[in-house]
Amino acid sequence: MIGRCFIAIWRLVKRVSFVNLSRMCFYAFFLFLPFQVKTLLFSPEYFGSGFFSPYLSQFLYLGDLFLLIGFLFMGFAFVLGKKVEAMVRFRDPVFLLLLGLFFVTVFLPWNGLLYLLRFVEWGALLLLLNSGFLKIVRIFEVLLFGICVSAVIGIFQFVLGGSLGFGFLGEPLISGSMLGVSKVSLFGDSVLRAYGTFPHPNVLAVYCVFGIFLALYLWKGARLIYTAVLVLLSVALLLTFSRSALIGGVSAGVFVYALGGVKIKFKYLLLALVSVLFFIVVFDLQDFFVGRLLLMDSENVLERELFHKIAFAMIFDNWNGVGLGNFTAQMQNYTDIELLPWNFQPVHNLYLLIFAEGGVLMGLSFCALLLWSFWDIVKNKNSKSFKALLLAFWALIFVVGFFDHYLLTLYQGQALLWTFFGLRSKI
Repeated sequence: MIGRCFIAIWRLVKRVSFVNLSRMCFYAFFLFLPFQVKTLLFSPEYFGSGFFSPYLSQFLYLGDLFLLIGFLFMGFAFVLGKKVEAMVRFRDPVFLLLLGLFFVTVFLPWNGLLYLLRFVEWGALLLLLNSGFLKIVRIFEVLLFGICVSAVIGIFQFVLGGSLGFGFLGEPLISGSMLGVSKVSLFGDSVLRAYGTFPHPNVLAVYCVFGIFLALYLWKGARLIYTAVLVLLSVALLLTFSRSALIGGVSAGVFVYALGGVKIKFKYLLLALVSVLFFIVVFDLQDFFVGRLLLMDSENVLERELFHKIAFAMIFDNWNGVGLGNFTAQMQNYTDIELLPWNFQPVHNLYLLIFAEGGVLMGLSFCALLLWSFWDIVKNKNSKSFKALLLAFWALIFVVGFFDHYLLTLYQGQALLWTFFGLRSKI
């Protein structure tokens, strides 16, 4: 009787399309990437005041589960002898060499098991994107949908001055009256910046910029829909008041125009410029944006200068790095200034942070990987539109890296970075 039950279950399992289930899980990963649905795994009691630091904590995200289950289903398909249309193929040996060197440096110092597992996860994501198992256009569509949902939430957060109650999507609990929440001084009042479902407005901003380029890439397929998407994401981007994302987005546009091989009609550039200026003038934001871009908020500048000094001291004292995720835990040891709880955050420079935490070898390998990627994208003569998208993506990451750290420290930032490397590996 028991044997017959096992035989029946086995026949039922063989009928299940694990290949399709695997694809569904992988697409779900990209769909839910903008939503920080997570549970806390570990948080050290580092601050005597009880101040919680996300940079010293480890989380399990919904995206982790989708990736894990997706690979498990793919494994079941292999075991059952199903045809899995996936082939990992790196056409650029230099990129593969630099990528391998970077991953080796991750395992040189002891960075903690959870950090190592996270890098294994991103390595698997890169191989997945390289394999051709998923349709790139479908990835872009589901990711863009998730970004748009988060952008809508962010716009209403700005309008209403607080959270909307979408905690089940990872929306942070925020309001204009809370301490430690990112705000700007506008119209003589302190105004909440748009967060969406991200941990910080700057992360929403960089996703909005990425979404804008995705919409431009997909635009010919449904012009009316993607025009509306462009307007939505542009408004959300402005309401994040993110300098780094704005500078990164403009830089990406310049790179695409100069090196992407894509002709952009002047009327579209003029329309985009007029639309942005109209929004800024109507809401009387011109003085504010000029002040933000010219770095007139001196307190923020002084704080960044302090973090830079700490990073340099840390690098010269630890050539092998202090370990991934340990910058905030070690930073008080490299300054005579007594840091307040909210000062314990990574240096706002991706490159300095990698050198400080991962060591000189990791920093050099990462910079070489990024620069070689740029060179290979520029000299590539395949699809102009895909080349332009990758170039915009590269420029966004390269520029934002000089102003912020979340491409290394936050889950959504890490995923965006390794999605780029995965897409770049296909050319």
